[in-house]
Amino acid sequence: MSDPVFPLRLSEQEEFGIALTLAKVSHFVHPQIVEAIQRINESDADRLADIIPQKVDGARFLYPGSACVFPGVRRFVGRLNKKELLKYVPAKRTIIDDNRLPRHLWTFLAAGVAYSGPSWKTTGLGEFELAHIFAHKSDERKVEQNVFEHVDETVSPDGLFTCASNVVLVPKGLAKPTDHLKSVKRAFFKRYVSLYGEEILPGISELKDTEIPSWYSRLEWSEPVLPDGWKQNLEKLREYRFRRLRGLFAKPLAE
Repeated sequence: MSDPVFPLRLSEQEEFGIALTLAKVSHFVHPQIVEAIQRINESDADRLADIIPQKVDGARFLYPGSACVFPGVRRFVGRLNKKELLKYVPAKRTIIDDNRLPRHLWTFLAAGVAYSGPSWKTTGLGEFELAHIFAHKSDERKVEQNVFEHVDETVSPDGLFTCASNVVLVPKGLAKPTDHLKSVKRAFFKRYVSLYGEEILPGISELKDTEIPSWYSRLEWSEPVLPDGWKQNLEKLREYRFRRLRGLFAKPLAE
């Protein structure tokens, strides 16, 4: 086959330039906040178990070390069925979401309020979109399988959908490379592990540094922000999630 008229892949140097920009402008949740959510989840395990239906496998979301904010919630798979959106669907053993619930963490951290269209804008968060660093669907872990020595396919990644460490703010229009450029994605894997360690990842361990781009050390990462009042705002989020989950689980979609 002859060379394509329009090359399909960016050069390594161009990918480095994209990663360099993203490292400077993306926001990871501060490790202290992630650790606080891990402690909250351990403390609230019994309380959460009382409201999560037996059909829902709580261990998919509240595994040891989990920083999952909304256990029992995952993103839709395939085409969105609008009848299922923000509903508990017993047949699927989960609450179905389209990326709204992960935003609550950021609005509570920014202003101590729940996510809504207006709150997303007034907090300045409207200038960002969410990027999930690690796949939260079982059939989308191909890059992880190449970059880590061990990826246990029997362990569900559903809890990563609303996991505090896994939801990063990226300026509007710049999130796609974190999904589709493998070198950029690998750089974000490395940054994630440097901030939070591997123990927080369900069924994934032993990052292979040989798979990380050679230019990784040249990236200048934005330091995570620890907002004023973050502890009080986490307590507000803690109580909000109980109210929200209790209400969603109490009204299941008819089977």
